[in-house]
Amino acid sequence: MTLIKSKLPNGLPVFDFSNLSYLSFGIWEDGDAEPAAILLESTLKLKTLKCHVSFSTILTGSLFKSIHPSSKRTIQELILSFQVISDDEDPYRGVCDELKSLASTSPIENVEIKPPIIPAPQQGNVGTNSTEY
Repeated sequence: MTLIKSKLPNGLPVFDFSNLSYLSFGIWEDGDAEPAAILLESTLKLKTLKCHVSFSTILTGSLFKSIHPSSKRTIQELILSFQVISDDEDPYRGVCDELKSLASTSPIENVEIKPPIIPAPQQGNVGTNSTEY
């Protein structure tokens, strides 16, 4: 995150992300959403957004709201991957709330969603003393 927020002596950012057309990132821990949001805020010409959400993280619906309004008008492809855990309260890891923030604002031409389904662990079977997964 320090690298993303770094500034030159004149106050300008060290890296200019405004011309990015392709952005790919993963949300592996709860703290990963903040630097991703900073990147999304600074892109002006985003065409492809690829995001992987780890099974240990639930999005809150605010990440895609961070996409700069200019990029919301240029984004054409959205690729999401996340792990669906069948007994979770929100098996889609908050992705549905994120998609709502893009509704009717983006001319998305291609959406690819990759949700591998992970069965819930079985808690001890009859006749065994151990937990089977």
